[in-house]
Amino acid sequence: MAFDLRSLGNFLASYRQAGGGFELLDSDSIRFFRAKKPTAIHLETDVWPGFSTDWQQPFAVFLTQAEGVSVIHETVYENRFGYLKALKKLGASVQLTTHCLGATSCRFEGKGHEHSAIISGITPLVAVEMPLEIPDLRAGLAYVIAAALAKGTTILRGVPMIERGYGDIVPRLSALGLKIEKIEFTQK
Repeated sequence: MAFDLRSLGNFLASYRQAGGGFELLDSDSIRFFRAKKPTAIHLETDVWPGFSTDWQQPFAVFLTQAEGVSVIHETVYENRFGYLKALKKLGASVQLTTHCLGATSCRFEGKGHEHSAIISGITPLVAVEMPLEIPDLRAGLAYVIAAALAKGTTILRGVPMIERGYGDIVPRLSALGLKIEKIEFTQK
């Protein structure tokens, strides 16, 4: 199934700005790679054709590995940064603020919502002893990426949530060389 490259334009531009590279392999495949040392950037989410709010969670994990101070200004949804608490447990250096840190003020200005995140990198991520509970699909993907980057073994709970949105994610990540396995949890 071919995709419309225009729908990814802001993501790809931001990824390239932060040090990533990509190449189109065919009508439905993109290969992503590190083009240069990741560097901090400023992101502002927006409705299409802007930088999608659905991309900010996995991109935030990438920014923990970028040199410098990055900013994500969420302008679409309130309370979109809950996943950052788990990233902080893994060692990410993140601060949240109720101030608009974007190019322009947004609808959340003065309403007390934490809608700007300041991410300092490069931050080594380290596994935690307690399982991380996946709250939603997008946060779940961010947790998977963070776990792959973290030193040690990370246990994620609620993987079916990710599997519904990203079919066959466990075997696909295993095929890329990630040591990943599904385990059954028992209630105590």
